[in-house]
Amino acid sequence: LVYAGCAAGITALDASTGKPIWKNIRNYGEGSPAEFVVADDKLLVSSHWDALIVLNKNKGKQLWENKDGDLRFRSSTPAVIDENTLIAADSGAIMLIDANTGEIIKTENIGAPMFSSPAMIGNDIIVSDFSGRVIRINNF
Repeated sequence: LVYAGCAAGITALDASTGKPIWKNIRNYGEGSPAEFVVADDKLLVSSHWDALIVLNKNKGKQLWENKDGDLRFRSSTPAVIDENTLIAADSGAIMLIDANTGEIIKTENIGAPMFSSPAMIGNDIIVSDFSGRVIRINNF
């Protein structure tokens, strides 16, 4: 499948034929520079100033959305740690998120705008901030 659109309307197309397989029309949310992310059977969709949304990648049905302030104002692409865990960075915090429910498990306030996708190395988080600094949080 190829996924196209933005948070207000997402379409899954057959990669060989271009035939639409499913559409999820929310008619709400802003486009985001964050990329769609596929994690197991989930499609992560960022809706800037709105929510982090997770759809079933094969059917397009919304599984959950989280409109928490730390996720709403985020333009960076979330990262997949494992089948149960996501990580996201916003304009001032890094969050560990339950991939199955959308619940924020842990938040670390950095106080600096971060627009890059975070990376996890061992138990450490690495992300760059808007000024060009690289931030490493040990034992996240």
